[in-house]
Amino acid sequence: MIAGANTGGTIRLNLSALYVQMVVNLWGSAGGLVFLAALATASLTATMGVASSTASLWEEIFNGRLSYGKICALTCVLACMVSSAGLDPIISVIGPVLDACYPVSIVLSLYYCLCGNCLKPGNLRAARASLIAAALTGGVGLIHGYAMLFNLRLPGFERFYAALPLSSVSLAWVPLSAAAYAATWLWAWRSRRVAAAENA
Repeated sequence: MIAGANTGGTIRLNLSALYVQMVVNLWGSAGGLVFLAALATASLTATMGVASSTASLWEEIFNGRLSYGKICALTCVLACMVSSAGLDPIISVIGPVLDACYPVSIVLSLYYCLCGNCLKPGNLRAARASLIAAALTGGVGLIHGYAMLFNLRLPGFERFYAALPLSSVSLAWVPLSAAAYAATWLWAWRSRRVAAAENA
């Protein structure tokens, strides 16, 4: 966010080259080399983690019929083929999927950070409703993202998406998830009050 706010419209480069050019402008050629070395090291560790976890998962799925080493090698070959397309095309294709996953992740994180008694049944039901709302809204955003990316004409769907609150800034999941949580929590609270009154 800081990089975008301070360099927007000043350097006309794609995403990966933009950061390199910013570092070179700020720190000179030596800083650029340090940045590229740090970027390569960080990318290598992330790649090793993803390749090993992918291989472990598929080895378990194949029940040992395909060895860990072969799956790991195949994962690396496929990753090299995909990465040859460049960072910007990959982000443009994968972006809608990530945008669809973020709402559920954020809602889940907020629930465990902000809810005082997160294992209470009423709170869990409310969290479940909020997560379902976030997942559904994320799915709608996924369809919208790919419709925009591939220039698909979906007039009825686009009207529906535009009618969602905060959809213009890709935050439709925020009010819908909050409303789902609040409505479910209030329903559980009212049910407890009614049950307590009947027992009294």
